[in-house]
Amino acid sequence: MAGGPALRFGDPRVQALASALANQLFAVAAITNKSLRALMTGLLGTSYSMNQASYDLTRLRLNGLITRVPDHHRYTLTTDGQQFAIFYTKVHDRVLRPLLAAATQPNAPPNPTRHPNYAPRYAPSTRQSTSASPTPGCPNQPNPTNHARSDGPRNS
Repeated sequence: MAGGPALRFGDPRVQALASALANQLFAVAAITNKSLRALMTGLLGTSYSMNQASYDLTRLRLNGLITRVPDHHRYTLTTDGQQFAIFYTKVHDRVLRPLLAAATQPNAPPNPTRHPNYAPRYAPSTRQSTSASPTPGCPNQPNPTNHARSDGPRNS
């Protein structure tokens, strides 16, 4: 990246910018001041002025994350901008948010069910009764009326 104004890691406004860029990854339209203001207002939950959008667009351009479309007031993401948006939002969502949540509740026990690979060792039974009738049309259900296997006539 080129040397432009800093995009500080952990800054809520920079996180919102990264999220706004990530929203634009699959968008057909280019980024404009107006579209950035609409995204940022929703992401930050506060007002976001035209001056702030202009400043942030300049920061993104000087850092090589967006390029200006010639003869238009529109910007497109660069490859570095795509990588920045994806990396920053993933790190924030997977690392910073859980750490910040743990910092606000220091005495709370860890919740293992929040981990994506968590599987309980002993799952509680959801069966109502073991004498329930078999599911109609299911070929793997035993026939409750005929417990003996019949392979043909038996010789006793």
